Amino acid sequence: MPRRIQAEWTRRPQPRWFQIFLSTAVVLGLIYFFASDLLGELVQRARRGELPEVQMVTVSFGDSDGGAEDGYQCYYRYELVPVSIAVQDATGEPIAVNEPRVRVFREGIHVRDAGGRAQVPVRYDPASNAWVGKWPMPLGTEPAVYTVRCELSVPVEAYPSNYDWRSRSAPSRQREGRSKRLELVAEDTESEPRAREEAVDQSAYRPAPGSLVREVIDRDFRVVAREPREVPRGLGIVTYETAMTNVLELRTRRPNGEEGDWTAIFDWLDLFSADTLWYSAFVTDTRGGPLPSGSVWFGPTRRALDAMGAHAHSRGLTFGAYAYAYRTFGDPKLLPPYRMVQANDHAEAYIPSLLDLGRVHDLTGMVREMDANPNVDMIGFDYIRDGNVGFAAVNEFVDEMRPDVPEDWNELGAEDREAWIRERSAAWSSETARLWDWWRARRTALVLRDILRDSGCEKPLWTFTLSWLHGQQHGQDPYMFTDAGVAIDAVMLYEYNSQRQFDAVVPGIRKTKQEGSWSVYSEASPMNLIFGNQIDFYSHQGITSPPAPQRYYERLLTAMQETDHHQPPVGVFCHDVMRAISGRTGPYAGREWALAGAAAMTRCREMNSRVPARVELLLPGSDGFAIGSSVRGTVKLTAIHDRPVEILGVTTYDTPGVSGRQDIYERPAVLQPGDTVEVPAEWYISGIRPGGPSHAMLAARVHWGSPEHAPSSTVYTYAGVY
Repeated sequence: MPRRIQAEWTRRPQPRWFQIFLSTAVVLGLIYFFASDLLGELVQRARRGELPEVQMVTVSFGDSDGGAEDGYQCYYRYELVPVSIAVQDATGEPIAVNEPRVRVFREGIHVRDAGGRAQVPVRYDPASNAWVGKWPMPLGTEPAVYTVRCELSVPVEAYPSNYDWRSRSAPSRQREGRSKRLELVAEDTESEPRAREEAVDQSAYRPAPGSLVREVIDRDFRVVAREPREVPRGLGIVTYETAMTNVLELRTRRPNGEEGDWTAIFDWLDLFSADTLWYSAFVTDTRGGPLPSGSVWFGPTRRALDAMGAHAHSRGLTFGAYAYAYRTFGDPKLLPPYRMVQANDHAEAYIPSLLDLGRVHDLTGMVREMDANPNVDMIGFDYIRDGNVGFAAVNEFVDEMRPDVPEDWNELGAEDREAWIRERSAAWSSETARLWDWWRARRTALVLRDILRDSGCEKPLWTFTLSWLHGQQHGQDPYMFTDAGVAIDAVMLYEYNSQRQFDAVVPGIRKTKQEGSWSVYSEASPMNLIFGNQIDFYSHQGITSPPAPQRYYERLLTAMQETDHHQPPVGVFCHDVMRAISGRTGPYAGREWALAGAAAMTRCREMNSRVPARVELLLPGSDGFAIGSSVRGTVKLTAIHDRPVEILGVTTYDTPGVSGRQDIYERPAVLQPGDTVEVPAEWYISGIRPGGPSHAMLAARVHWGSPEHAPSSTVYTYAGVY
């Protein structure tokens, strides 16, 4: 009976008022259960009459080209990191404080700026009621999260009268900026007040009137790198620097010695095994007469561009056109009205200012035109630097970089200011010189950014940069240029005074950790590097042991091997084809320099898997070979590809004192994955090179039957002749 009555009662509908009462009770119970601690704290704070905590110090960053990501403001390496520090009292009113100490850290390690300064220089900006500064990150900065740490002293009177000093602790660093710790310091006017750590008493302790409270605020930002643009890998490039030549009227010799017209240049490119020609089509030069109406470019070189590009395409080559960006020639009265200074290395050369908008406009127009030209595949800039004469920009430099200047700076005229920066920049390792070099590289990167943006360029754009200290002493920086949108940085391994100097610049860092080596610099993040060497006997110290073309090849190979960190260099360039034809080749023929360049291109293609096998040249052991003898060697092929590849044949070449055998191995064969194959090669020693060292170049080329690879691989060695 009781059980039956209970069941009937539970099935009976409950009154509406009872359902509301029961639901409310359950909700209140849950709130009390989960929030009792919070309610208790609120009650206690209400009893103490405390005000909510006020954010006393705000550290913020300015806008950036890098944008924002994951809560961080992001900056490319050509950007100054703008920092603003504002202080307000309990009512939100701004208050004045002494100059804060601002530094930058990465994972707790202090990072000095591009000039080696330990602190970010700041100044008070009345318009924003804040201390503001700009941080120039060191050259070659690694992309990562960095922390701005701001330390300053706030008057105790700025805090609420009932501020709970017992609640002050050491919270962890926050992206948005939070107090890191509390220190009480004596009130004085020193730039670095004597600080003493003082634990806050757990009683309601308030610092004495007049005390200063040391606030330490951390705020994070991120240095980012632009992802390198996708470009063909394993490029083999030959440059053609034309100066004032009317290319279409050129008569020159072919590699076999026969005279030819301008198309003979392309026969030399075949000998180089090049797949790309870079042509200096655009130069502002009035030495041959006034510039064409409505143009700032020398007419004959520009007019040859379309014919050169079309012929390159007909021979299966990629064609690039480049301009002398910041170097003009001739009578300044006939040159465009740029802001210019005479070059310090050439009586007839004038350097436009990096701040001259007219030159930027003309370069932008050139890029826009070439981007629309079907005969052009790539676009480039040489002399993309101010020639170490752009001292008229000193005011802009001082305003942005805030270097230490003379006390009477405001009284100095333009000439005195230019003389000051000229003198300071000559001391290359000084703080001011390093800041000046960084700022010029930044200005150049901004020019490149603006040209690419305003032209709408979609084709790859490359820049030539100097190799000594990565061009930084001339206002260049490959990482800045890459972040600005440059697709390829072409490094000029030119004019070293000694092999020792070269070793210091390129590979020395591996053993010595020497600052400035390409080996360490290129570790920061990926970029598309191409290394080039100049065909010039005297730039290789007139050396004959080893032969100068061998030293030429070794320098290219060393540069590629020492910078193969994130990715191999994407190519090699040989500068330039006319130097091989009629330049300072010394006792060596242009053919030897071209074949040495071809072998360097082969090594680059092997590193980038653009050929199916590694090639080696094996000769019988001997101290040399007699005149009139045949030399029989083998070309060893080691497969590095995962599919069978057809070997079409092997060619050996004529060089001074040597006769090659054309297509000596004509039986098509197949190189299987994992295989090693040796194919025969043969030369005939016909004599000793006229008036030169008694050694000869033995060179061979393997021809591949694979459309997905480069068509050939070149290998050579030097052997004694008697």
